[in-house]
Amino acid sequence: SKEKLFESALSELLDASVITNIEKPEFGRELVALFAQSEQYRVNVLPMLVLAAGDPVSRAIADRQLRELVIKPLTAWFDRPNAEERAARVVLLASGFFLYRILYPLPAWEGTLAPASRKWLERAFQSVIDDAD
Repeated sequence: SKEKLFESALSELLDASVITNIEKPEFGRELVALFAQSEQYRVNVLPMLVLAAGDPVSRAIADRQLRELVIKPLTAWFDRPNAEERAARVVLLASGFFLYRILYPLPAWEGTLAPASRKWLERAFQSVIDDAD
């Protein structure tokens, strides 16, 4: 069925190990380097997630897959207070980055990131690891 094909394709793209394989002290810098590579975002899950929101069945599949394949592994990886909230912060930052890099490209986020923007994004991702709350 279309739903099973969608679920299968989504599960292939949702791989939290891309994030959880990064060493925590270098998290922000390495994650932004990974995301900023042009090859890395050619096939991206965000458009699939956004388009799935319009169909209740697809949305339910996407929600379940995102929780099981991304949020849960990230939560376990954080293994500290507010781990699930921290996992959600990573997803939120990553989604915003790719939304304005792929779906609604802003000139400032296309191609090579400006050094100031890159540093800001690195600090934002690293704060998810380092912040005490």
